Amino acid sequence: MPRKIRRSREEIRQVVQDFHASGLSADDFAKKIRIQRFRLAEWIRREGKVKRPAKLVQVDVKRPARVDSHTEIVVEGGLVLRVPRDFDPESLLRLLDVLEKRC
Repeated sequence: MPRKIRRSREEIRQVVQDFHASGLSADDFAKKIRIQRFRLAEWIRREGKVKRPAKLVQVDVKRPARVDSHTEIVVEGGLVLRVPRDFDPESLLRLLDVLEKRC
């Protein structure tokens, strides 16, 4: 009969971390490290109750483009002018005057 090996809390924590990182099923991992499946399940359950510091991950926040973020004005000759919604109305009138003179 195999001798029981007592593992420290740190060893158990490491086994659980190794299991999660392995990608193996609990049965396969237990066989690999030569422990019974129920023991691994118990360690996983117990370790789940331990408060661990949250992992920080980098997040890239991108503002989604709004579908209605601009107005399109089609001028004679097929020129398309895209004007932001918050574009100054006076500036828009001056721009249209310039385009009208050019066309």
